[in-house]
Amino acid sequence: MHMRTEAAMTAPIPCTLVTGFLGSGKTTLVNRILAERSEEKIAAIENEFGSVSIDHALLAHEAAREQVAFADVLLIGKRDRTDEKQFSGLVQRLTRTNPRAVIHTMSHGDVPLHAMVDVNAFNLTSLLEIDLRFLDDAHHHHHDDIAAFVYRSERAFDEDRLEDFMAHTITQHHPHLLRYKGILNLAGEPHQVALQGVHMTVYGDRVRLWPEGAARASTPVFIGRTLPEAELRAGLDTCLV
Repeated sequence: MHMRTEAAMTAPIPCTLVTGFLGSGKTTLVNRILAERSEEKIAAIENEFGSVSIDHALLAHEAAREQVAFADVLLIGKRDRTDEKQFSGLVQRLTRTNPRAVIHTMSHGDVPLHAMVDVNAFNLTSLLEIDLRFLDDAHHHHHDDIAAFVYRSERAFDEDRLEDFMAHTITQHHPHLLRYKGILNLAGEPHQVALQGVHMTVYGDRVRLWPEGAARASTPVFIGRTLPEAELRAGLDTCLV
């Protein structure tokens, strides 16, 4: 796990990636962004596929679920076409797959732009909140091959043991380990450490001091396909001081 400091990070150009099925409202949304941010320099790169045959339906479904797993912001369109039960079920499934993504509903691209543009969501210093009780409840009542679990501990991690464990885990499970992120409490480290990873790319950044007198807890979330949760939890336990 490569550690770096905020001072060593360069300022990248902000980028917003919009994905979704044909007819989901992507073009309407992007046009609205361009119209309302016309005074800014914005480059729009379009990669639109044509009609997809029915033979590709299963592949498209799988791609959609992986997009949910990778997303920082999820937009639900055509809300008026679903009843409350369907909508609630969809929100629960999205949250179960990616508990750290922020969910908004939209109609004709009317989502507040500040909710999806320049949100700095991939910045390791942004501490996103999740409802851990909801995630636990959803985990025990649903079974998807792409799902998330959260590891929680108020005991500190030994940094060397954790690095060895993460290196082994990434080597063994990187095809199925889609994304992982969260705050870590390292023994002897006064700073909160933000963990961020996608497949085999992982960083751990010291981002801010732990508040004086506050409880220190690690809450990393792992998102992947049929991950061996019990094995990963047991391995993380061995890294605790």
